[in-house]
Amino acid sequence: MKNNPVPVAGSQSAEPPVFVVGASRSGSSLLAAMLNAHSRIACGPESQLLNKLKPAVLKRMFRDRNWPALAVERVSRVVLAEQRVIDLFGVSEQELFAALKDREPSVAALFDALVGTYAAKKGKPRWAEKTPRHLLHLDTLRAAYPEAKIIRIVRDFRDSAISMRQLPWASRQELVNCYICSEWFERTGDFFLQDDKSLTVKYETLVREPEKVLTEICSFIGESFESGMLDTSSSGMDVMSRNESWKQQVTGELDESRLYRWKGLFTQEQKVAFDLCAGGLLAEFGYEVESRPRKKVSLLSIDRAFLEELGGQIVRVANKGVAIEYCPNSALAGPALVDLRKGKSVSKYLRTLKVVLSRVIRGKTTFGYLGDAPGGSAVWLRLCFGVTVIKSLDDLV
Repeated sequence: MKNNPVPVAGSQSAEPPVFVVGASRSGSSLLAAMLNAHSRIACGPESQLLNKLKPAVLKRMFRDRNWPALAVERVSRVVLAEQRVIDLFGVSEQELFAALKDREPSVAALFDALVGTYAAKKGKPRWAEKTPRHLLHLDTLRAAYPEAKIIRIVRDFRDSAISMRQLPWASRQELVNCYICSEWFERTGDFFLQDDKSLTVKYETLVREPEKVLTEICSFIGESFESGMLDTSSSGMDVMSRNESWKQQVTGELDESRLYRWKGLFTQEQKVAFDLCAGGLLAEFGYEVESRPRKKVSLLSIDRAFLEELGGQIVRVANKGVAIEYCPNSALAGPALVDLRKGKSVSKYLRTLKVVLSRVIRGKTTFGYLGDAPGGSAVWLRLCFGVTVIKSLDDLV
């Protein structure tokens, strides 16, 4: 993971905050509701701060002489499910400004002003924040809050992929969603191997043994377990907006029948494809994997458009033993798959070429899918030294 491009230090939180991260539809809302039910912890809806306020925006904001007025303006524009985030938190622009006016510009100041103010208004001394895609901003969170506790919740990607179809921004194809989940965890795995203030919990275990898991979590964050955390009928309302119908289940009772739904919904061909798409990570997290690839292939430019178009072909070659992977390099991957589009900039080309050359040096083969690519793309692929160009995924079998 990369160094932080924006000022992050300067937290004034009296107690270390708790961040809950993970892939979408992995149980993060349920865990947030359980934490919010604790008498000392307030956890509201997703702040989306690092997801919606990109590094370039943060840099300009922190350097602007109009801080904190500009910060209030920018944060007030952050929207979740067609509602302003500050409205979801019940924090006014005036309260946000008051919390920022004596603070040095930083990421921590933004979180403290929004989520910290929310917790104070709830009468709780400690706050937790849950935005799943903050999983992609772990270095920034850690630099902003060196003592913060970060909890990663993991769910079987195959179930997450099915559930993600409810989300307005996600794909209707489960395989695309599975690639998104696996990429997020692939890119961030090293952080959790090295960070001693982070914890990984499995959604399935939380549902089956909630008291045991919550006791472990409370011990980890330095709190005492409270039986009230098992009742999210009220606390669950705080972690969602009225337009997020897919989160309604967090206020109900735990339902084990929703675990491993993929087993009854996927065809055998789909099961094989998912095993090959994410089997390594699934096995690492202790999930069932039956099929193993006889060959793994690293392919350039695996973005959402590619997956949407060629999902059927990926399933077909998977059932012939070939696992198609994106090149495992963060510089090449760039933004998360969900954000990528077909357009490629010159700088992206240069980064790609650098990655390919490094793979050549290490004896790794990189493939580039040509298909019906326009002339410019075809020329680029053919000029990219070290790339084996294919016109069909069947060429990989």
